[in-house]
This record gives sequence, structure tokens and C-alpha cells, in this order.
Amino acid sequence: MRECRPLGAELFHVLLDREAGDALSPAFAAGQFAQLAVPGHSLPRPLSILRCSSTVLEFFIRRVGSGTDWLCGCKAGDLIPVLWPLGKSFVDQLPPGVESEELLLVGGGVGVAPLIAFHEQWPGKSRLLFGHRDAVGAEACALMQGACQPEISTEDGSVGLHGRVTDLLSAVLAEEAPMPRRILCCGPEAMMEAVAALAARHALPCLLSLETLMGCGIGICVGCAVPMADGTMALACQAGPVFSAEQVVASRPPTQTCSCVGAKA
Repeated sequence: MRECRPLGAELFHVLLDREAGDALSPAFAAGQFAQLAVPGHSLPRPLSILRCSSTVLEFFIRRVGSGTDWLCGCKAGDLIPVLWPLGKSFVDQLPPGVESEELLLVGGGVGVAPLIAFHEQWPGKSRLLFGHRDAVGAEACALMQGACQPEISTEDGSVGLHGRVTDLLSAVLAEEAPMPRRILCCGPEAMMEAVAALAARHALPCLLSLETLMGCGIGICVGCAVPMADGTMALACQAGPVFSAEQVVASRPPTQTCSCVGAKA
């Protein structure tokens, strides 16, 4: 652990030092996740990666359970075993030629983490639309974004548009688009379901970053099987956590975002 920065409203920016041998890990792509071991828990906590450099791994965590409570209470120098990068990224699920499209990155709560990562990695045009409950969540996110300039909505109207991020997305979709558009989404269950419905209404391709209750994170426990629209099953930790909305919504709405996994325990 290098640093755990409290951001308010039980939100934390966690920075982990990478060990020298960690340089052998495959390159990280936005949308992938890491498994963080927690003492006293038989299973690690999967969390979306916010940012990665040659020396540091970063996460955006909401503390709501015993696992995230321990992670957010760590001090500089504490050792946290990490397995990463895991799963498919957003780029893995994008077709060729998408650089000529405008990508709308729609995030809610800690689900903004993989979208910030994507915005920083993507060479084409992307537009950030973030929804939060109140100013605390919006300000916490702003502390980490640096050059990122998101459009914000808050449910209490304290910052940006008064409403949900789907209201913000609806307003953007009403604008005349200079180029084809595509939506990338990560956030709470109901939000992703609503975003997928808006995307379908406007005939726009949409990718969702989701997860079931992941256990091992590497496909051994088969605990994160997601029913697909074609009647098959797919493991979120291997085939996902990023899926097209058409793959999963016809079968059932997504359950939660990978960024929020740690918030469940």
C-alpha cells in the first residue's frame, strides 16, 4: 500500500505500489479488473482498475462491507496481494474503425473508474457523462480526474444537471451528432438497464461493464456465470466483465459493475 486517500462519503482513492517483478504482468486495458486479497476472507475482492503506471496501481473504492472496510483502512507499507489484469476490456469488445465515432462514456458512482481509465487510454473522441447522488460524490471523482472534464448530474441538484445521468444522456442524444455514436457504460444495476434501453431506442451500440458475484476471478469456481440472450452461459470474469447490451439485457438486466464488487462485502 502506498496511500489510501479518503475522499468523503465513504469513498477512497487507493494507490498500491507495484513490485519489481510485477513488470512482467500483461499490459492493462480499461475495463479489466484486479483481485485484491483480504485477510479473514476466503475469496479476494475484484475491483475495476482506475489507473496503472509502471510503479502504481490505482482504485476508486466505496466502503460498505467488511472487505472494503479493511482495504480502505490499510496504511502505507501494508501488503496486499493482487492478481491482475483479469477479464476482457472495453477495447477487446470494440469493432475495428471505432476511432471515427464519438464514444459516450456513461458512469455512475464508483462505476466511473473504468471509464476514466478508458478516456485516458483512448486515442479517439470520447465524452464523459457522470452521475452522482450529490456534490460529495462528484467532488471526490473530480479529485482524481486531472485532465478529464466530465459532464455531471446529481440527484439532489447540488452540482451540474439536477437529475440522473440518464437525463444527461437523453439531453446529449437529442443533440445533432457530427459523427456516429457508441455508448460505454458502468454503474449501478438500474442505471445500466436504463442506459441500455436508451441506447436501444436510439439504435446505438452499447457496452456494459458488469459482474455477477465473482469468486476466484479466473474461471475455476464458475460462480459468475451470466445467462446470455442466445440461451448460453458466459463467465463474467473471462468473457466479460464487458459485454454488449444486446448480449445480456434480453436475458436479464446486469447486476452490478465490476467497480462495485468490493462494495458488496
